[in-house]
Amino acid sequence: MPDTVLRIWKAAYKAQAGDFQELKQTNVDRLDDNSPAWRNYQSSTPYYVYDRGGNIGFVPPPDTSTVSGFPIVTLYCSQTSDTPLGIGDSLPSMARTGNAWLYRVLARWCDMYHPELAQNFEVLSAREYERLISYSYGRMSRDKAAVQMRIPKIRY
Repeated sequence: MPDTVLRIWKAAYKAQAGDFQELKQTNVDRLDDNSPAWRNYQSSTPYYVYDRGGNIGFVPPPDTSTVSGFPIVTLYCSQTSDTPLGIGDSLPSMARTGNAWLYRVLARWCDMYHPELAQNFEVLSAREYERLISYSYGRMSRDKAAVQMRIPKIRY
């Protein structure tokens, strides 16, 4: 898999023309927990796909013989671009908000005109940048909100 791939969103397996089966995403830990013998499955039509360090795996493993170019696996993924953003460009489609860029611009402006406030925007910029990276690598699946525990104050 190329280094530019950030996340695989969906995978499909086509055993023959007109046939389309969506593969469920999983990981090696989940497979080990739910079916410890998964590594010994016989070749057949896969129903799971996993990514391990840039290597794609299928469970059970597909038959490697091909007929008329089938079977085919199609991966739907997000990729990075080698081209940097310019002033007239829009945000990448995976970026939920422009806050990371906005806070960085404000931090630079404060460096010039209000140095005492610059640190605040640098902290906000760093936090939003980390959230953007987490989202793009799939650590915040389906853009779920980050939840922090709050402990209620008890008054006597």
